[in-house]
Amino acid sequence: MFLKLQFVKKKFFLKDSFRISRENKKILNLIIIKLTENDKCGFAECVPYKRYGESQKKIFSYLTNNQSKILKLIRHNKLEKIKYLSLRTALELALKHLNISI
Repeated sequence: MFLKLQFVKKKFFLKDSFRISRENKKILNLIIIKLTENDKCGFAECVPYKRYGESQKKIFSYLTNNQSKILKLIRHNKLEKIKYLSLRTALELALKHLNISI
């Protein structure tokens, strides 16, 4: 299984604010996750959970500094060891998207 992990920071300014869970959002700071294997790709968005002390900066830094470790955790099906919950969720979704067969 040759898996490639790519990620990029994105910032979206919303026309109107909306309330989600415990906060109002007018700006979305997220990270787009892309997993590639051969000719297939899986995508997901990582939206940091402010209430758990997550931020786009912290998660992007974690991804940058631990890319090979993260790929190893994915390959060994040990995503529960990913430090940030929102990143773990995004990686799980990207992996599911990657493995969808039509």
